[in-house]
Amino acid sequence: MDTQGTEGQFIKSSSEIARLLRHVQQKLSPVTISFSGMSRTLTSYVISVDGEKKNFLIDEVLPANHNALMQEGRAFNFESYYDGCRLRGRNVKASAQKDQDGNLVYLVPFPNEIHYYQRRQSYRATVRVALNIFVRLLDDNGNLIRGKLRDLSAEGCKIEIDGYYVDVLTEKTEQKPVRMLFPNNTEISLNLIMRHVFYDEARKQTHCGCQFKDLTPHEDDDVANVVSDLQRDHINFVKNGGLVSGIPARFLPPDTASEKAALDSKLAAGGDPEAPPPPPPKQKSQKDKARALRARTAADRDYRTAHQAGVSAVRALVAKLRGEQELPIDQAMEAAQDLAEVWSKDRQQLMLLTRVRSAQDYLFEHSVSVGLTLADQVIRGQEKDDTELLKRLIFAGLTHDLARAMLPDGVQDTRIKLPPDRSAQLQKNAHQVRSVLTTLPQVPREAIIIATQNYERLDGSGIPDRLTSDEIHPLGKLAAVVDVFDMLSNRVGRDVYYHPVLAFKAMLNMPKELDSDIVKRLIRTQGLYPLGSAVKLDNDHVGLVMRHNDDNKPSHVRLVYNIPDDTQFPPRDIDLTNDAVNVEGPADPIKLGLSNSLLRLPLQQ
Repeated sequence: MDTQGTEGQFIKSSSEIARLLRHVQQKLSPVTISFSGMSRTLTSYVISVDGEKKNFLIDEVLPANHNALMQEGRAFNFESYYDGCRLRGRNVKASAQKDQDGNLVYLVPFPNEIHYYQRRQSYRATVRVALNIFVRLLDDNGNLIRGKLRDLSAEGCKIEIDGYYVDVLTEKTEQKPVRMLFPNNTEISLNLIMRHVFYDEARKQTHCGCQFKDLTPHEDDDVANVVSDLQRDHINFVKNGGLVSGIPARFLPPDTASEKAALDSKLAAGGDPEAPPPPPPKQKSQKDKARALRARTAADRDYRTAHQAGVSAVRALVAKLRGEQELPIDQAMEAAQDLAEVWSKDRQQLMLLTRVRSAQDYLFEHSVSVGLTLADQVIRGQEKDDTELLKRLIFAGLTHDLARAMLPDGVQDTRIKLPPDRSAQLQKNAHQVRSVLTTLPQVPREAIIIATQNYERLDGSGIPDRLTSDEIHPLGKLAAVVDVFDMLSNRVGRDVYYHPVLAFKAMLNMPKELDSDIVKRLIRTQGLYPLGSAVKLDNDHVGLVMRHNDDNKPSHVRLVYNIPDDTQFPPRDIDLTNDAVNVEGPADPIKLGLSNSLLRLPLQQ
């Protein structure tokens, strides 16, 4: 930290410094603080940035028992990263203050300059789901294997292959030739080495993390150009909704690429950009329809596939942790990325899948649900979706209950409060998990905080550190609320029943343990009748909430049961507004004697 690199640039404009710090704030990127002559580093988060007053607020530091260092007024250096960019500030001092809720924060004046360095060589560009970049490579026996490119950087890539190919790709460590085939019929050929190869049982796919080997300058340029095109493609879909004119030519079939070139020429010549493009030739209409149908079908599968990948990732983490083996962090990160992508498309459809539970997979499905709900609480309300932040929060949820999973039969234990002997073991496990996660540089800080502090309680009765309200990180407080909500919502009888209203009532009666403001915000954002919950309607039917309106109230319900006749009927969706039907209140499936399959099957359709 004391040595500034020669690469990058020094930013001295206060407005530009404010802009960079706001990126750190919006990304929830951890800020690492170091003092001259000390090896100990502290961690905090940017709370707010004031460009006019040229200062910013940071949260209390972790570990909490080192806040005294900050309060002494000693000069320190800080460092943070976002989207592959590194920010470094030197020789600043902080003054301790209290925010409006009485929490400890620090006011930090802008440094005279910030060193900014974008590590472009490490930027990893994701291939969007609907974009097919095919890969051809040879296994260790010289046989051709076909796959798809999932992401790409200047240093390597990830490849997804249907079927089991782990053994034939890992028998030898020698480099393998690979060809990447693009939609416009161009291709590049490279050499790579398999670094991480694993089989996803749920998807029936082999996933390969690869490193490029001995690339020529020309091949380096080819890869850099593709990474740049993937970035342009991503920006086009985020900002413009995927306009054809914004898709790089290599990602379009030859005929569409020609149409794009014609459109670009028209715009360059001063043509009307709002004028509709000429209708496609009749001979192409069926192909276009088929392509659109395949895209919609693939999108429908994405939600279930992403959810199952998350469950598989948690199961793999637990198995490796119990076996004292290297944790499959890459698999969990990839699962979090996939979940973040489909969450951005339709969060309600994805959240519904988390309501389908089984007793044998309880903890694995619970962890996916916690990750998605954490993201739901933090991301919703922002002007634009932040896929990177979504991914980090979802990953944190996938890892949040590893300490519980290490208990005997921990994957089925659904109790909030454990007996003293198991609580003591959970405390020990939480310290162990924190120790493991902190040694892995690719694990985001959010995961380390959430994986241990979700067991803490405001009154100091939690574990592993018996932290009190002032000592628990805001993410830890949120994680505790989300974790308890998800566990209390799923009642375990003969099977798992989803009944969130009871959870809301119980949590509102826990003000000494859980942050009441966060509980109330959770109820507002999830709705009094959350997605997937059973409700009683004023026509004496029971239905499952399938969609919410903008006020987080049920708008569409799937009817499943007739109370007076004590009969179930084929699921049918109704629009509460158009059909003039109202929700009277929650329905208790156990009291009504409804079978779990009656509730699960409609959500799976």
